[in-house]
Amino acid sequence: MGPMGAIGMMGPMGMSGTAGPAGPAGPAGPMGMTGSTGPAGMGNPGPQGPAGPTGNGAYGEDINAFAGFTAQLTDGNAGGRDAMHARCAAELPGSHLCHISEYQLANSATLVPASGAWIDPSVIPHAASNNDTTFNSAVGFGREDSAFNCFAWTSSASTGTWSTTFLRSDGVVQATSSNTFPAPPACNVQRALACCNGAPKTQLAGFTTVQPDGAGATPGAGRPGMHAACNAQFAGSHMCHIAEYLRASSPVSVPATGAWLDPSVNENDDTVTSGAARFGRETSSFTCFGWTSNTATGTWSSTHLDTDGNAHLQSSNTFPAQIGCTARRPIACCR
Repeated sequence: MGPMGAIGMMGPMGMSGTAGPAGPAGPAGPMGMTGSTGPAGMGNPGPQGPAGPTGNGAYGEDINAFAGFTAQLTDGNAGGRDAMHARCAAELPGSHLCHISEYQLANSATLVPASGAWIDPSVIPHAASNNDTTFNSAVGFGREDSAFNCFAWTSSASTGTWSTTFLRSDGVVQATSSNTFPAPPACNVQRALACCNGAPKTQLAGFTTVQPDGAGATPGAGRPGMHAACNAQFAGSHMCHIAEYLRASSPVSVPATGAWLDPSVNENDDTVTSGAARFGRETSSFTCFGWTSNTATGTWSSTHLDTDGNAHLQSSNTFPAQIGCTARRPIACCR
C-alpha cells in the first residue's frame, strides 16, 4: 500500500440534525453577595386595630386616663353621683366622673370648655383628721364624697348653703361655697362633666335582691353572712365597704331603699366615708353590731348608701330620728 495522500478540502456543513433530550441540571452555584437595602416605602398606614381588653388597674396606683368632656351640660343637680358616672359612660363608654387627683395625674392636653367642667374633689388617705379634702393630686389620693359637690350632685342651689368643685376654662381647679366672697358661680351653672376612664381594680357586682335588716342576711351569721349573700347572687363578690364602692365609680342606680355596706377606715384608725385606695374595712362601728342587730331603740349605728350614691353613717343620736337597723335594704356587692 502506498503512502496516504493529503487531506482534501472540508466540504460544506450538512443540515443540523434533530436536538436530543435535555440532560439533567447541574449543581447550584454559590450564592452571590447580598445587595444594599433599598429606600423605605412611603405607603399609607393601615387602619387602627381594635381596642385591647379593659385593664384592672391596681390598688395603690390606678391607671389615670382622661376620656374627655361631655357635650351635654348639666347643673349641680344631675340626680346623684351614680347619675354623673352614667352621663360620662353614655357619651364616653367606659368612663366615669373624674375626681381631681385622677384628672391631674392623667396630664390631659384637652382644652377645658369655656363654661368649665364639673369634677369631684379628692381626699388624702393618711390625713391627721377624718376625710381631709384636697384639690391637688398624688398617687393614692381618692374620691371625696361628702363635700364640695352640690350635695352629691343633687342640688342646683344658688343661694343658701352649698359648695362645689369645677375646672375653669384655663384648667385651674376652683372650689367655691356660699360663704366665698365675692359671690362665686353656684350649683345652678350649666357645665360639661370631666370624664376619666382609668380602670380601678374594684368593681361593683350589683345589689342583692335579698333585703335583710341590720341583723344580717343569715340571722346569726353577721358579716360572713352578708358576704355569703353577695357571693350567692354575684359569684366571687362580697359586701362592699365605702371606699371600694366609691373607687368602682359605678353608673348603676342605687335602689330606692338604699343599700347596706360597711364603713371604711383610714391609716389613723378613723372611720371615713371617702374613696382612697389605701382605706380599709371598718368593722367595729356603724355596722348594726357587726350585722347582728335589728334594734330601733337604744344604742345602735349603721351605714348605708343613699339614692344619691353617697354613704351615710347613722346612729341612735342622729337628728332627725332615723329608722336605724330595722330597715330592710339590699346589699352593695363588690369584686
